[in-house]
Amino acid sequence: MQRLLFKTITLICLSQGFSGNVTCNAQRLHKHEIQVSYGPLARTQVIEDALTTYIGAFVGDPPPRMDFSNFYAATYRYQVHRRLAISVTSGFTSGSTYKIDYSHTKSFYRHSNKTTAFETKFSYVDGRMISLYAITGLGLHITRVKNQVINEAKTYPLLTCQLTPFGIRIGRQFGGFAEIGYGYKGIVNFGISARF
Repeated sequence: MQRLLFKTITLICLSQGFSGNVTCNAQRLHKHEIQVSYGPLARTQVIEDALTTYIGAFVGDPPPRMDFSNFYAATYRYQVHRRLAISVTSGFTSGSTYKIDYSHTKSFYRHSNKTTAFETKFSYVDGRMISLYAITGLGLHITRVKNQVINEAKTYPLLTCQLTPFGIRIGRQFGGFAEIGYGYKGIVNFGISARF
C-alpha cells in the first residue's frame, strides 16, 4: 500500500512539473532581465531642499519653488532566487530650482545627476504573465549644481536611496512595468523590460 501511495504521489508531482503548474528554480527560464525606464516625478534634492526650507523658516526665508525632474535609467537584474533578485541601475536626472533668500536675492539653479545604485527586488507574486514586487536601493549621485544668476557651478557626490513598496510587471519574456515609491527613481517609474 505504501509503495502504491509513493508511486501515485511521484506520478502526480511529475505530471504537475511537466505541465508547468509548479515552478521551481530548475524550471525557470529567465535568470537575467534588462530594463529601460522613465520617472517623470523624480526629485533627487528633496531631502536637501526640505532641510533648507526647514532651517530657512527660522530666519524668514520663503520656501523654494521645487520642480520635479525627469529620471532616465537602464537596469540589469539577476534572479538569485524565485522571489529575490539583485540589480544595478545607472541613470541620469536633470531639473531646476528657483529660490529667494531672506535678503530677497533671487537664485535660479540647474542641477543634473549621474546615478549608479545597487538594488534588491522581492517578488510578492511571481506568475508567468504578472509579477508584483518591491524594491530597495542604495547608490551614489554625482551631482552638478549651477547657479544661473552668478554663473557658478559645483560638483559633489551624494548618497541616494530608493524605496518602492509596489511594482507590477506584465508580460513573459518581453513586458512593461510600473512602480510607485520614493527616491532617485521618483514617485512613479515605468518602462519596458526583457528577460532572457
